Amino acid sequence: MAGMGDGYVGTAQDAVRIRRLEKQREAERRKIQELKNKTASSKGQPGLLQFGSSTSEILETAFKKETVGLVTREEYVEKRVNIRTKIEEEEKEKLQKLQQEEEELQLQKFKKRKIKVDPKLSFSDDFEIDNEEEEDENKNKESGRLGQRKFGKDPTVETSFLPDRCDIPSSCLYT
Repeated sequence: MAGMGDGYVGTAQDAVRIRRLEKQREAERRKIQELKNKTASSKGQPGLLQFGSSTSEILETAFKKETVGLVTREEYVEKRVNIRTKIEEEEKEKLQKLQQEEEELQLQKFKKRKIKVDPKLSFSDDFEIDNEEEEDENKNKESGRLGQRKFGKDPTVETSFLPDRCDIPSSCLYT
């Protein structure tokens, strides 16, 4: 089976498309793995402990970790304010990162939708030449028609199969 590849029978274009899709999938897998690693390393166990707890509880646990023994009132207030500002800054950074990631995803989706591949046909060259000639002729005809176009009755229409107006009694009264 040497030289058979992976067993897929198809055109070279199909093989190129398959390779491109595999690369995209691999890149997406790497991104997901990186995100998993980031969340696992940054939060760890405290993230699970903080779930469902209020901000005051979070402040208390962080303050307990930083202080040891007796502290003066000024040190207490200063550490408390520092911890609160750190937590608020971290939350703001997380929100900004989430917003940036969301915007990037939206841009990527928009770009993917925007890019459209025209189908390539083996006889497209002949088809395009014929279309160009026909389009030029059609444009000339349409431009003449648009300039002369009038709304109303067209005297060139065949109406011999229609009944005359005078054959209908109600319409003859008005004329």
